[in-house]
Amino acid sequence: MISDVQTQTQPETSKLASKTQTYKLRFGIVNLDGTKSLSGNYDVGSFLAENTATGEVYDTYYGGGFQALPAYNEGIPAGTYTFSAMQGQGGWAGYGSVTGTVSDAR
Repeated sequence: MISDVQTQTQPETSKLASKTQTYKLRFGIVNLDGTKSLSGNYDVGSFLAENTATGEVYDTYYGGGFQALPAYNEGIPAGTYTFSAMQGQGGWAGYGSVTGTVSDAR
């Protein structure tokens, strides 16, 4: 995709919105034995990131019962999120959740 960006004078609300930092997240799976899976196809309906302060949910649903890894979600604002997954078509796997913070801090 090619995008042409031009500088224009915008109202104050647009200036504030343009300063909001967003992030691209990569989802993977941690197996019961602790190994990480960052590639392959899995019976996952969607990976979810729910902002714990606002309740806003970001998901990777692409229209199907399986997700290919790596899965990405772009445009996530900084904040604390609960990361989880939705059941896929076959019901072959169970999923837990983890809470983490999205920010520039390392």
